[in-house]
Amino acid sequence: MKTFNYIKWVTENKRRSDEDVLGSSEPIGLSDLPSDLAKTAATKGSGEKPDAVNAAPGGGAAQALKPSQKQIILVKAFNMAMNTTPVGGKFEPGGDIGAIISKDNFIMDGHHRWASTILVDPKLGIWGEKIDMVAKDLITALNVYTKGVLGKSTGNPGAGAISQFTGENIQSQIIDIAEKTGKSPDHPDVPGYEWEDLKQRITKLGGGDYAIGLNSIKENASIISGKEIESWMPDRSDMPVIQKDELPDVEAKFKAGELDLKPPFDQSTTDQMKKAGLSNDNSEPEAKTDLKESKLRNKIKKVIKEMIDANDYGSATLTTQGPGRSRFTKTGRPPGIMEDEIKYVVMGGKGEEGFQYGGDYNTEKEAQASADRRNNNMKYKKAGISFTVQEKN
Repeated sequence: MKTFNYIKWVTENKRRSDEDVLGSSEPIGLSDLPSDLAKTAATKGSGEKPDAVNAAPGGGAAQALKPSQKQIILVKAFNMAMNTTPVGGKFEPGGDIGAIISKDNFIMDGHHRWASTILVDPKLGIWGEKIDMVAKDLITALNVYTKGVLGKSTGNPGAGAISQFTGENIQSQIIDIAEKTGKSPDHPDVPGYEWEDLKQRITKLGGGDYAIGLNSIKENASIISGKEIESWMPDRSDMPVIQKDELPDVEAKFKAGELDLKPPFDQSTTDQMKKAGLSNDNSEPEAKTDLKESKLRNKIKKVIKEMIDANDYGSATLTTQGPGRSRFTKTGRPPGIMEDEIKYVVMGGKGEEGFQYGGDYNTEKEAQASADRRNNNMKYKKAGISFTVQEKN
C-alpha cells in the first residue's frame, strides 16, 4: 500500500507558499476572489520584489503561444482569417492582439485573433503586454487588478470549443454550407462570405491553387486543436477582464509593485487572506481552509483527507488498518464489516460547515480516539478545523 509522505508534502508546500500569489498554488478565479481581499491587495504592494515584476511588450510566433481558454468559436476565427491580407482582406494577421501574455507564453485574451492568425500563417508573430509571471500566478494577479482596481466582478461569457478546430469541421461546417447555400455561415461579430468570394480568397492563400489553400487552412486548424488546455485553467467567465487601453496602467502598477501579491504581505492583506481561508504562515505549513463557493474547495478537502487517512493508518495493510473504507468491497467497508454494523462517524469542519473525514467506526471509543488525534494535531488547530463524533444515521 502506498503511504502518504508527510515530510515531502511539508517540504513542497512550504516552498510553494513562498512562490504562490495570495497563498494559493492554483489560480483563483474571478468569482472566487473576495472583493475586500482584491481591493486591499490592489493597493498594499511593497513597491519592490517580489511584488514588483517586469512588464513590457513581448510575444512570439502564433504557433508557439498557448491558449488560456478552451472557448474559441470556429466560425468567428475562420471569418476573421478570411479578412486578412494574405487572402486579400483588409487586416494584417498577427501583430499586437491587445492582450497580456504570461512568462510561460499563455495568452490571457485575444484568442480569436490568435486562432485566425494561425489559420493563415502560424509562423507570424503575435505580441502583447508580457508580464514576468507564470500563468498560474498571473491569472490570480490579474483578477486582483480586475476586481480590485477596475471593480469588475464578472468575467466574459464563453462559447465554442477549441476541439472544433479540425479540417473535417472546416469542411462540413463552413465550406460545404457555403457551396450548398451560396454563402458561408455568419457570426454576430464577423459576417460570412459569398461562395465565389470565399473561393477566391482561399485560392489566393494557396498561391493560385484552391486545393492547396484549403488544405493549408485545415492543417493549420489542427495546430489550434492540438494545444492542450491545462486542467487548472479557470473557465473564461472566471478569467481577468482587461481592455487594451487599460494595459499601460497594468504595466505601470506591476512594475511599481503596487499590488500586494506575495509574502511578506501588508497586515491588512493578511487579515483579508485569513477571512478568505488563504494561508499566509510561511513558518509552518498548515492545512488551507476552503474559499466559500470556491472551485478550490474539493481539491483542498482531498489534500486534508489524504493527510488524515495517512496519519490515522500510516502504512498499515488492508487487514490491519482498522475499520475504514475499502475499495475492494461493495459496501466500501473492509471485509467482514457489514453496513449495519457501522454506528459512528468522525466529522470535521470549520464553522457551520462539516464534512465526514476518514473512516467509519462501529464503536464510539474508536471514533473518539480518531477525533482526539486530529484535534490534537497543530495543523488542524491552526486551520480552525475541529473534529467530533456523531452517530451514523
